[in-house]
Amino acid sequence: MAETRVDAHKAFDHTVKRFDAKYPNAMACLVKDREALLAFYDYPA
Repeated sequence: MAETRVDAHKAFDHTVKRFDAKYPNAMACLVKDREALLAFYDYPA
């Protein structure tokens, strides 16, 4: 898990680039729901 929201977005982008060719539908689903998936970074620990 990333320490910050910025690091999480970088990791997310890296993952999408890495797996998009092999799993395009799964990556499209993740990209569509990106903000919801990373929403917990909006709240303090």
